[in-house]
Order: sequence, then C-alpha cells, then structure tokens
Amino acid sequence: MGGLIFQEIRELRALAYSARGVYYEGVRAGAPGVFLAYLATQGDKTDDALDVLIDMIKDLPERPARMGSLRASLLLTEGAARPGFRELQETVAGWRLLGFHGDPRRVLLPAYEGLEFGDLRRFHAAQIAGRPLTIMIVGDPRRFDVDALARFGPVERVASRDLFAP
Repeated sequence: MGGLIFQEIRELRALAYSARGVYYEGVRAGAPGVFLAYLATQGDKTDDALDVLIDMIKDLPERPARMGSLRASLLLTEGAARPGFRELQETVAGWRLLGFHGDPRRVLLPAYEGLEFGDLRRFHAAQIAGRPLTIMIVGDPRRFDVDALARFGPVERVASRDLFAP
C-alpha cells in the first residue's frame, strides 16, 4: 500500500514531498498489527493530503495494473533480506514469536509469486480499513489551518518539548 500512497499523494496530486504507508505484523503470532502512514507536506496542503490519505486507508484504490511491480518489489525485498550474523539470534527469536519454525521466506516468497490484487483487497479489508485512526501532525500551527483539521476529529495541541527529548 506504501507504493499506492506515494503514487496517489505525491506523484498524481503533488500534495506532499514524501508519502508512505507500512503495515507491521504484531510481535507475536496472533497479535494485532499496525498500519503506519507518513506525510511530509506544506502547511497549506495538510488537510488536502490528509483527505486523500484517510480515503485511501478507508477504501483501497483499485490499481490492479500495479500488481506486477508490487509483486516484483516484494520478491526482491524478501529475497535479499538476509539477517547478518550479529542479528541472526534476534531474528530467529522474532520468527519463532511470529509462529515460524524456520526462515519465513520459504513460505512468503511462493505466496508473493501468486499474489493477486484480490488478495491485497482482502488483506486491506481485514487489517486496515475500518480500524480507528490516530493522526499526529508535527509542525508550526501558524502554517496550517488548525480549524480545518478539526473535521478529522478532536484537535489536541501538544508542545514540542513534550514530544521530543531535550
């Protein structure tokens, strides 16, 4: 979905300098995962970029023509993902927490080869769409319309000193 977010928000609409989304598995087998999205945009484009992003999170855009490049990207990324010797123990322990008894690429790579857009749509419906959203905006509030952001939900202002370590 990260590629779709980048394409829709950055390339097609020029609403952000950067845009991405990533789904992270839960830390244990059966634990819920989390979808994180990120936008880097100008203050005056914040609410428009958020509109598009939230619409995409709620309703996956139909882009079946992109499946070939998505599949190739997944295969390339997973195929090259070999833990270094310093990370090997921690990586194997993580695989076990997720329920794997060996390298998960043995299961993932063949599954990615057969991945279709319908699979992506079902995953989106089960794991991303309809879930509660938390939106965090970091920036100078004089550069964007805080009142316009209220339509996404309650706005709570937090001082930067409360977010970042000194």
